[in-house]
Amino acid sequence: MKKYEGKKIFKDFFKYLSSEGYRFDEVSEGEIDELINSFAPHKLPSAYIEFMRYTGNGHFWVGSDYHFKDIQTLKTGAEYLLYDENNFPKKLKDEDFVFWMHQGYMFYFFNLNEGDNPPVYYYNEGEDMEDFVKCGENFIDFIINPYITGIPNL
Repeated sequence: MKKYEGKKIFKDFFKYLSSEGYRFDEVSEGEIDELINSFAPHKLPSAYIEFMRYTGNGHFWVGSDYHFKDIQTLKTGAEYLLYDENNFPKKLKDEDFVFWMHQGYMFYFFNLNEGDNPPVYYYNEGEDMEDFVKCGENFIDFIINPYITGIPNL
């Protein structure tokens, strides 16, 4: 696949990926509303909501948990990984939102109080970590930059 050279706008980005053979099933407004309402009174970032419009049905990170059917349980899984399996010294805050878990050993999250395009952090049990690592200045860059640079998030 050639590198993405378009704007950092999800509509353009997912149109490009579709032209490269990726398949996405956009989700309904009802599904988006259900997602938003399920985390009330917290406000989900608009960048994340837009991302889920294109990927919420599970065709973006194949082999990872991030779509609608998984999202409600990801934070519980992350906490189990941190505290029960690894005795990690840092705690997830109430307003931390785990949006992606990969194979049960690593996860990505953002803080719901850090705006509509928040920074992204991760934890990986295979690394010698004493704190969460900031891996994206903002959510949009976190998603799109690997397709610009050729360097994956995993």
